[in-house]
Amino acid sequence: MAIYGVNSIAFYPASRIIAAFFMALSPFAVYLSQEARYYTLPMLLIILSLFLLIKIQQDIFTSQRVRLSVWLLWLIINSLVFIFTTSLV
Repeated sequence: MAIYGVNSIAFYPASRIIAAFFMALSPFAVYLSQEARYYTLPMLLIILSLFLLIKIQQDIFTSQRVRLSVWLLWLIINSLVFIFTTSLV
């Protein structure tokens, strides 16, 4: 579902369905969902971080006001991803 949201703002509308389809059938994603360790939360946080990075990029390209809340949320999520991925190794 998260990859569907990222593709809905990043690419054309048909790409979100294709990306969700490939994510659902991806052997790597299926393997990680069956793994005993908790890899799905860092994967979700990485997708959410990518979503926020695309929003920041769109704000810069359209010359809108840069939203500090989006930057702050992006920073917090990236910090959480760093903490989770270093503790899993």
